[in-house]
Amino acid sequence: MVGVDFVSPTNSQIISCRKNGIVQVWSAETAAQLSSLQLGSEVSTIACCQSSRSAFIGLSSGQLVVLDLNTPESPRIIFEDRIHHGSILHIAFDMSGKLLFTGSDDGHVIILDTRASNKFKCLGHIDVKGQVTGIASLHQLKIEKEWCYLAISSVCDNSSVISHAKLPVDLHLQPKEAFDDDTFHMDPKFISRADCQLDFLASSVAMVNPNIMVTVDVTKKNVVILNLNSGKLTVTDRANGHLLKGGSVVISPHGKWIGSYSGDGQIIFRSIEDARIVSLFLVILTSLEEHLS
Repeated sequence: MVGVDFVSPTNSQIISCRKNGIVQVWSAETAAQLSSLQLGSEVSTIACCQSSRSAFIGLSSGQLVVLDLNTPESPRIIFEDRIHHGSILHIAFDMSGKLLFTGSDDGHVIILDTRASNKFKCLGHIDVKGQVTGIASLHQLKIEKEWCYLAISSVCDNSSVISHAKLPVDLHLQPKEAFDDDTFHMDPKFISRADCQLDFLASSVAMVNPNIMVTVDVTKKNVVILNLNSGKLTVTDRANGHLLKGGSVVISPHGKWIGSYSGDGQIIFRSIEDARIVSLFLVILTSLEEHLS
């Protein structure tokens, strides 16, 4: 299994995806399987858009597949195109649901319009060195409605960088000055880009607010809280993480907890204020079908 997500906006269905290309839609209330679709290609990641009943699936071939889930009993492919040279490893959305970010091992983060009416048009891209290990977006709708913040973690030559940027949500309306070449590469000055070198190998990234980020120290197996000031990241707190190296971090919807998960089967929730563990789950899953039957 490479991914599971709730189908927005009602969250009454769950979509799961296997590496072998089998996509299944389930009822969140009854656990009944509603439909199954074989993509015929190896899948690497999946995520659902908050603004539409659609699932975005990244393939190992670099193709992006979009499924229309308005009729969960018969999902249909409405878009398919190769947008990366390498596997699509990460998919993220801004909270307004207007922008889609995809990351790969080809050194690119591509920004797309999430609307089918705009044919999921590529709006721009950001280059990074090496493989993207995480993408996080933050949109403070009540404070900065027209802007969202983006954090990208990447690794190259056993060294990690977190790139931070500020993007206009209506990227399709921006002038040519927003880009520095004909390929729609985002101009670093226009997006206030800061590339911050870390002194440890990091996997994943999450954003608490525009200046506070969370990542995972792969070697020490720590959850690390970082503060951005004048284009530089400093470590403000560390907490013991998981039993195995690596893992990922997320921020809870209410913005009070840091969630982390790893190959050790644990899901840990911590308080953002003091990194204190508030809840811990041990997950042992063999297959989603067994637990939904």
